[in-house]
Amino acid sequence: IDDDAEVAASGKDNRSPLASFASTGPIHAKTFVVDVTVRPKSKLVGKQIGDTLLCRNGNELLHLSSADGVFDGVAPVDHEIVGGDIVVLACPLKELLKLRYDRDVTFRRQQQITQTLKAGRRHRKLFEVVVAPGNPLIGSYVRDSFIMSLHQAEILAVRYSGTFAMRHGDDVTQSHQIEAYDTMLVESYPSFEKAFKTGSAFLSVTPIESSTPPRNYTKVDTSRMLVSGLVVILMIVGIVGYSDFIFEWAIVAAFLLIWTQCLTVSEAFKAVKGRVILGILAAMGLGGALQNTGVALAAATGMAQLGLMLHSPILLLSLIYYTVALLSCVAGNQ
Repeated sequence: IDDDAEVAASGKDNRSPLASFASTGPIHAKTFVVDVTVRPKSKLVGKQIGDTLLCRNGNELLHLSSADGVFDGVAPVDHEIVGGDIVVLACPLKELLKLRYDRDVTFRRQQQITQTLKAGRRHRKLFEVVVAPGNPLIGSYVRDSFIMSLHQAEILAVRYSGTFAMRHGDDVTQSHQIEAYDTMLVESYPSFEKAFKTGSAFLSVTPIESSTPPRNYTKVDTSRMLVSGLVVILMIVGIVGYSDFIFEWAIVAAFLLIWTQCLTVSEAFKAVKGRVILGILAAMGLGGALQNTGVALAAATGMAQLGLMLHSPILLLSLIYYTVALLSCVAGNQ
């Protein structure tokens, strides 16, 4: 759609005031534009939007659609948030990723993805892609692009290389005409990277680590949260009752979390940190050396005699605590 031709034919400019402001050049060169919906039971409800994190840490309010009206270009910082408010923000990537996991708001595109996908969301992740010149997508609207159907990919946010314009009621990403060098955040499966990493459609396809979708939108997600909590409690009770089987209880807990789809196999392996395991093994060897050489016995005897001299159980316990803490810092290189 040619907006200028539409204005000339109708004699009325129905475009957002922000579109005219943005037409002078790229105003969001280092931020992604995304639209979110405030949840009805959000902690943000009743607060002034200027006092929330939505307008802090580098975030810029571009558009607000509420029962009180529609605001563009100028941030109504005194607006009192109500459930269902639609907020369009320009966010740095780091803040956008935090916002994605915020339980007080929902990405509008994320809502539609959740309703469309029935399973496998835990395998999806974000990719940062840059549109290459000559890409057949250039000039088309995001909502009409083939990227929507291939690999079940969805564009959540866009960093504009040119101008930013939005019509009332449209999703920001879906009403955008794709241009060369646009940077888009795409949520898809790992197959997306394999398909486009070496192609000519995008200048770069960069996966974003630890960007699996938030899993708090459905009743199944809620039930898995409860299951994961129960598994952790079961593991703690088992370790307390049967302290000789710590490793076995940890394996059982990990198996239950994978079996109930609370986490994936790859996530489980990523949680295993080699440095932590090496530190535990080294500490066990150091503890054995201290015991075999008699250093541990001499230290314990000395602290016990000092406690008898002080005639204070509190001071003795404090001495033991700080001694163990000091040795832990040395062993852990803290």
